[in-house]
Amino acid sequence: MSPIIFQRAGDRKKPKLEEKKTLYEYRYLFILGFFIIILLGVAFSQINSKLMPLFVMLGMFTCILPYFVVEYMEFAKYKKMEDYFPFFLRDFAEAIRSGMTFPAALRMTAKVDYGALSAEIRRAAAQLSWGVPFVKVLYKMGQRIRGSRILRQCIAIIIETFNSGGDVATTMDSLADSMTTLREMEMERRAALSQQIIVIYLVFFIFLGLLIGMDKYLLQRFMTTFQSASITATEVGGIGGLSIKMENYCNYHIALPICIFGKMFGFNGTDLYFKSMFLIMAIIQSVCQGVLIGIMVENNAKAGFKHIAIMLSISLVALSLFLGG
Repeated sequence: MSPIIFQRAGDRKKPKLEEKKTLYEYRYLFILGFFIIILLGVAFSQINSKLMPLFVMLGMFTCILPYFVVEYMEFAKYKKMEDYFPFFLRDFAEAIRSGMTFPAALRMTAKVDYGALSAEIRRAAAQLSWGVPFVKVLYKMGQRIRGSRILRQCIAIIIETFNSGGDVATTMDSLADSMTTLREMEMERRAALSQQIIVIYLVFFIFLGLLIGMDKYLLQRFMTTFQSASITATEVGGIGGLSIKMENYCNYHIALPICIFGKMFGFNGTDLYFKSMFLIMAIIQSVCQGVLIGIMVENNAKAGFKHIAIMLSISLVALSLFLGG
């Protein structure tokens, strides 16, 4: 069965450009909010310097978190649509078998509650009442839910079956059974991988504990040893003026951005470079593990956004408390 292309080449650009324009407008607002909060942080830091890290974290969350929230909400909406879509297909097929026409069957199913899918079905029924052809209504519905690959493919099969004169009711029943089987397989896979998610979170907390332990014990002893060690010429056998001291890596231009990033979170001292590196490592670990969970469980990186938000929040709060000062 050949695939259905929902949009012609000439019609594809307009909706995509409109969607991108809206997204960029939101991004500009997030960036503007970030700079406003940073300016407030600079102003309040003149009163209390410890407030600056708080405003930096608030600015970062203002800039990044809304995008993650919107993307995850879209992903969750399409997942709920996929859950209700088999019920819609079966009801639609039963209505057709009872002798209803396709427009009448769609108007009838529009009265049933299908959760997140109900709004799209009611919109399609409204378009039918305006005299829009049934195939075009399905075509437009496929455009609106193109964020879900499986829903888009199901509607494409229904359109092709309708155009070729096939048994639409039987096709819908087959699609509903296939979707139900796929959802059951996904639930089994999610249950099997739940233990792996727990292991990933344990690894994450162990990693944070190691970073904090390295700063509080290993790095502090290392710094104390070098700061207290001053070897004079007489102690090394007459070699004049030799001294050992800890190198401040923030004096190098290549490490300056890392140190500035650490200062935003309240880190200071001669070990500023190492604390900043610990923070960057924790952020990278949070993002990578969150994306990994999303791909493992839902085969989609967007599903890991909530895990990224959880791990990032824990990392920033924990490291700011234990490493700051």
